Amino acid sequence: MDDGRARILDVVHAGGLGDDARLLRADPELEPERGRADRRRLPGHVRAELGPAEYIHEVDRLLERRQGRPVALVGAERIDAQHAVADALEVARDAVARLRGARRRADDGDRLRVPQDLLGAPHYHRTVPEEELVARWQLTLGEQFQAGAGGRVYRVTRADGAPAVLKIGIPHREAEQEADALERWNGDGAIRLLARDDERNALLLELCEPGTPLSALGTKGAMDVLCDLLPRLWVGADGFHTLVDEIECWAELGELDGELLQLARDLASSQGELVLTHQDLHGDNVISAQREPWLVIDPKPLAAEREFQAAPILRSGELGHTKQEMLYRLDRLAELGLDRERMIGWTIVQTTAWSEGATLPSHGAVLEWLS
Repeated sequence: MDDGRARILDVVHAGGLGDDARLLRADPELEPERGRADRRRLPGHVRAELGPAEYIHEVDRLLERRQGRPVALVGAERIDAQHAVADALEVARDAVARLRGARRRADDGDRLRVPQDLLGAPHYHRTVPEEELVARWQLTLGEQFQAGAGGRVYRVTRADGAPAVLKIGIPHREAEQEADALERWNGDGAIRLLARDDERNALLLELCEPGTPLSALGTKGAMDVLCDLLPRLWVGADGFHTLVDEIECWAELGELDGELLQLARDLASSQGELVLTHQDLHGDNVISAQREPWLVIDPKPLAAEREFQAAPILRSGELGHTKQEMLYRLDRLAELGLDRERMIGWTIVQTTAWSEGATLPSHGAVLEWLS
């Protein structure tokens, strides 16, 4: 380990994150575990849904924060670090964001989904008429897929009869270089980009069928797939927004501060080789396809060290939302040569940053497990 990395861990273990300094304290449950038969239990598929359509007046608040990251709604109430959670997000003595007393539900997940009737409402401002893109790319418009927080997605047919997918995104910072990432991967482990229109924030993508989410495999099967895909995705990241810049953006938006912000900066200053990472790589952002068994979709790219990639995977409730299943994911990622303590540190940092304005109870549970 280089001096920079050792210094960060010295700060953590010496109590530099608070008098109690439990953030990365030696914990037998965070050490590699090799004999637990129940670690391979297959979990159910979990995800979060937003509230009913009668609260349509709240749609305009979806893009209120994070320059486009949606804010969750449950009924007519917003979920954030100050509401719908028993206690506020705390970054104090332990330097760990905790969501105490959060009510865990079977449908809690890491990604928010906007119901079809919300996106179809008059209050939802469509950025580009589909007809413009259909004409430009000579497409026949088919069914609309289940609407997501990132925009509108349609099955289409190209002029030569080949099927494809039309995605019209909602502009936001984290997905600004989505098309660039897909071009860089060039179909190797990720969905293939067929055409792009940056002005209209539109992508023409290959159709992946049957399109089953990776979460359907359960923790063990999903980690087998991810451990195969990740080294292929870790290509050169020249030209991409950096994790250093992202941390400063989180600080500016008030999503990281105090000792956790300092931890993030210390980790960032001692990173290893920067590669292309996908900071929203959860269990539903890998889907089954015909060209390859599994392909990554919806990249939110950053130039970062490999350990940072662990954050969305460890946090992914879709891949099993128990401490035991999370620790299994940590073990498997460590088999790729990743530093365990840096993975834990990045997971705490990014989960805390992403909890501000889009808090789910599952985030608080992950932070407690790692504290």
